[in-house]
Amino acid sequence: MNSKAFFSSIFLVAFCAFLLRLSSLSAFGASALDSSLNSAIALELSSLERFSLEQNTDFLIGQTIEQQALKKQLSPVQIIQAVNSNLSAHYSSLSSRGTVFRKTEFEFKDYLLLSGGNSIPFSHFNGEFSANSVRLSKGLYLVEVSYSGGLSGKTLAFSGLGPELQENYFLIPFNYTIRRLVVS
Repeated sequence: MNSKAFFSSIFLVAFCAFLLRLSSLSAFGASALDSSLNSAIALELSSLERFSLEQNTDFLIGQTIEQQALKKQLSPVQIIQAVNSNLSAHYSSLSSRGTVFRKTEFEFKDYLLLSGGNSIPFSHFNGEFSANSVRLSKGLYLVEVSYSGGLSGKTLAFSGLGPELQENYFLIPFNYTIRRLVVS
């Protein structure tokens, strides 16, 4: 056998092996890219869901205050009952679609330490909000609704959104406040 042919054959086999390896790495890279893109899309969707929950909560509390003003029911007790009822109904409808809301006694200000392990599911608010209604002039009121954290001042309401490894949280932060100037 000719030595040139032998070495050429070995070179050709080595080159084919190199091309096959390069091809498999390319396929692996494409798969990794697809996986990264899917993860980024899932995280972006959970961020959109969190933003939507935040905006809807703000809107719902504001609308509740305005409805109470139209009914001329601006005592703090009436406002809180209406806010609790409307938010509970809204969150219950979201729970039926898969968004799970939880409560926990939370002592840290670092929300990254939040986990579902020591929390309980909840379906209604009771005592977590406080209200204040101040009469500024005849028929003009400043109404303020705040998330106080319940009797302990440490009850945190939240929902985990998104994939487990990239979980994003919707939560109602302590001292969260909505103010409305209403005519009643």
